[in-house]
Amino acid sequence: MRYTNRGIVVLISEIVRNKSISSWIIYDVANTVFNAGVVGLFMPLWITGEKGGNDGDLGFPVALAMLIVFLLSPFLGALNDHVHNRKGLLFGLNVTVVIATFMIGVFDSLSVGLLFFCVAFIALNLAELIYNSLLVEVSTEKTRGKIGGIGIGFGYLGAILIVGFGLYIEYAGITYAFGFKIAAVIVLVMALPITLFLRDSRPDDSRSEKVSIFQATRIQLQQTFSYFQEYPFIRKFFVARYFYMVTAMSLSTFAVLYGTETVGFTPTKIQLVLLVGIIVAIPGAVMWGYIVDRIGAKMTLGWVLFGWLISLIGAVSIPWLGLTKDLWWLISVVIGICYGGIWAADRPFLIALSPKYLGEMFGIYSATSRASFFTGSFLWPFIAVTLGFGQPAAVLVLMFFTVIGVILLMRLPQRV
Repeated sequence: MRYTNRGIVVLISEIVRNKSISSWIIYDVANTVFNAGVVGLFMPLWITGEKGGNDGDLGFPVALAMLIVFLLSPFLGALNDHVHNRKGLLFGLNVTVVIATFMIGVFDSLSVGLLFFCVAFIALNLAELIYNSLLVEVSTEKTRGKIGGIGIGFGYLGAILIVGFGLYIEYAGITYAFGFKIAAVIVLVMALPITLFLRDSRPDDSRSEKVSIFQATRIQLQQTFSYFQEYPFIRKFFVARYFYMVTAMSLSTFAVLYGTETVGFTPTKIQLVLLVGIIVAIPGAVMWGYIVDRIGAKMTLGWVLFGWLISLIGAVSIPWLGLTKDLWWLISVVIGICYGGIWAADRPFLIALSPKYLGEMFGIYSATSRASFFTGSFLWPFIAVTLGFGQPAAVLVLMFFTVIGVILLMRLPQRV
């Protein structure tokens, strides 16, 4: 088939466009590999199994890192809005993630390993802010949800991949320090395409507005406060989200430790349980999407959180009521099904409540997750280790947070 000059230009533009979309989607694998593999799997097993640490050695560094991310996010958001080379910022942060992750476990000291982990964790979360802002470059208003959903699906594949490597480490008898090297290489490979192929169409004159980062941050915060005054239901939504996301963020970090230390599963068995949860999460996310369209985002989110409560009740029942530890398999399936339901439901709910400024609202949406992550990462080890009440007591506190979130959620309208 022959193309005219104009046809060739259109064809090349389409190919470049597809590479941009593909590279953006692939990056989600890097993000998920770190969160599921490094934070949720390798770090807990490395700290407790190889370094003799406890929940506090994981939770308190995560809380500190999230606090730093939370404080830096508004400034990075303003910087992201006022620079032309966003990919350069993203590349620098990704290189930091790769190097710091690779260095975890190189030295025998647990403290040094935790320091490298914090650096990698901070850089990854800051990079995610820039990554999310680039969605507008690879989608239209009509395709944004579809492309974002495909990215989530690819992310789950990354989680399956890293858990597979974790099982290999157990089978081969290799230390978890090697797992960090694997994760670093995967992050490097999956993050590279977005640097090479994504086209950032922001014009050079985007820097023409001579506003300092601090001034831009102050203006943005003032606009957000005024918007909350105009639409109070959005403010109440974020308060409700803060409470129920404490549970989601805590379980994503400490579920492996709970499974090995309280339930009594071996590292190999807990990874198989995690793998089952990830596999059922993929169709679960799709299922909740259909339910949102059928009964609405608010009611769907309520049912998702009800599933979380049932899972938490089951988790504390194993040690406190002496139930069989095999119940953890069923709990993992329920958590896996409900996990993706949070994002499948509360993002459309935010859109229904927010008639304008969606970009800014999703920035606060992400900030709420980080605040919840900080709270959960601090409270869990504080209750379980510092106060000495144990992990089941920490789960009981998560139930309390979830109930508050549900109560606040039910007071909101379906839409404004």
